[in-house]
This record gives sequence, C-alpha cells and structure tokens, in this order.
Amino acid sequence: MNTTEIEKLIVSYKAHLKNDRLKDELYKWQSLAKFKGRPRLDAPDFSAEIKSIDYSNLLYYNALSVTKELADRSSEGYKACLEGLFNENEPFKERLKVFDEDTLSILRQFNDTLDNDHDERTSSTFL
Repeated sequence: MNTTEIEKLIVSYKAHLKNDRLKDELYKWQSLAKFKGRPRLDAPDFSAEIKSIDYSNLLYYNALSVTKELADRSSEGYKACLEGLFNENEPFKERLKVFDEDTLSILRQFNDTLDNDHDERTSSTFL
C-alpha cells in the first residue's frame, strides 16, 4: 500500500467519525491526544511511566499484565525492546518480529513457561 492509498483511508475514516458512524471509536483518538508521545523512553522511572498510561481496552488483558511485568522486572530491557520497535530506520516487519522475540526472551528469564501475550494489538498501541 502506498502513501496515497493510506492517506485516502485516513480521510475516509475521519469522515466516518464525523458522521457518527464510528462514534464508539472516538476514545481511541482521545487516548492518542492524551498520551501522545508516550511511553517516554527517557522517563526517570520507566516502570511508573508504563503503568501511568491508560491503555483502556487497546491492549489484550494478558498483554497489559505482561507489559507491567516487563516494565517492573526488566525496565532497561523492555525499554530497549520499545526503542527497537520505534526505530523507523528498520523495516516494519522486522521491528515487529524482533519486539515479539525480545520481549519473550526477557519473560523467559523469569519463568520459562510464560507465554508472550504481546500481540499485534500491543505493538499497534505502542506505535
């Protein structure tokens, strides 16, 4: 999909919002306005930064727990995972793959039976 096609989709989506056809989606835009630019990777307390964001229902329930656990138990490691996810100099698909692999690797350091409940919703929410 090229930039022009994406721009057309965005214009169409916004038109639907204005006509109340997607009124149940407005909270996503409100959340984006409130938490834009977050999590701040340079926050003095990265774990608190992660926990201070209201993810609403944007994250799968288990993913929210995993996100908080990663921030608590491996703040620097999780921060590095997010830095990689946000690095637009790398191909998008590769960033998603590495984010999933690296977060799972951190989780397994604590418990080798844990699954990584980060899914595409988690990556999408952070991006």
